[in-house]
Amino acid sequence: MVNMAPNLNKNGSLNDNCTIIVSNQVKNNFGWDVDKIILAATVYFICQERNWRLFKDESRSMEVVVKSIKDCVKSKLRMLLIQSDSHEHLFFQCPFANKIWVDMVNMAPNLNKNGSLNDNCTIIVSNQVKNNFGWAVDKIILAATVYFICQERNWRLFKDESRSMEVVVKSIKDCVKSKLLSSKVKKSMKAQLLADNWGLIWTSNGNFIAC
Repeated sequence: MVNMAPNLNKNGSLNDNCTIIVSNQVKNNFGWDVDKIILAATVYFICQERNWRLFKDESRSMEVVVKSIKDCVKSKLRMLLIQSDSHEHLFFQCPFANKIWVDMVNMAPNLNKNGSLNDNCTIIVSNQVKNNFGWAVDKIILAATVYFICQERNWRLFKDESRSMEVVVKSIKDCVKSKLLSSKVKKSMKAQLLADNWGLIWTSNGNFIAC
């Protein structure tokens, strides 16, 4: 298990690494938190195995005990990630989310192409324009981006599943396109450019159809 700990001595004994943990009381450090979880889970399951052999006349193989420790650590890490996964980090610091946002903001007609998600939320809030197709598209793009970033985060935490950035971006674009297909707007040059950008064709009754 020590090989999975970022800061512990790979050649040290359990006692040596307990000393390392005690002497390095670093707060708000994810690496040291992982070390503490690994150490605590290892000690717990070793003691459990010893007690089972002594008092229950039962034993498990080393592989089974190691798997129990890893499952326990994995569960604890998920909870740790939930606690440390702030709104600020998820949407403004996470490289994965930022790359998705950069891809999507280029499809938005009025948003700041070089601005963060937070900057563009401010732009939308300060421009409460009604009956404007361009701003409606911006709002749909923003909402869909936030939704699918949160969905990806939850899938990774609770379902142990992950998708590539390209797959998430495609899901966002499909969602936005689906919303646009249900829109009915007045035909204009700007609206026509937006329709072309999303691969849509205008019908005679003002609705869109996919190319």
